Amino acid sequence: MKQQRPKAIFWYEVYCHIFGLLNLFTAYEGYVIATRPREILFKYDFLHQFTTDPNMAEFYELAVSRVGWSFFGVGLAFGIAAFVLPRTHDTKKTWVAHLVHLIFGMSSGILIPLCLPVFLAFLKPDVKAYYGVD
Repeated sequence: MKQQRPKAIFWYEVYCHIFGLLNLFTAYEGYVIATRPREILFKYDFLHQFTTDPNMAEFYELAVSRVGWSFFGVGLAFGIAAFVLPRTHDTKKTWVAHLVHLIFGMSSGILIPLCLPVFLAFLKPDVKAYYGVD
């Protein structure tokens, strides 16, 4: 028989939705940067600041575009994971996945006030028992 759902799981779901939205916003901004590198470079006057060589200008555009695509890919992957993880089955493996996901959130810095209490709550015996962790 499954025991009552701990309150920490609700707060984990809140964290996941906030983390997911932040990552999807990162993906969107990465897409904007990747598709408009010249505008980004001219907006901040990077091309004129570093060089007037047209070959170097192409290099900077390519570099900014690749950075944008990497932000898009990472933001999209983490954003999708943040929305999928709360909907997984309650097993030992998902408990570990939730802990890893909370650690990723703590590494961002901005989510520490929400991540840290949820992380500590996930280490308590009632949450561990809910997931079937010994």
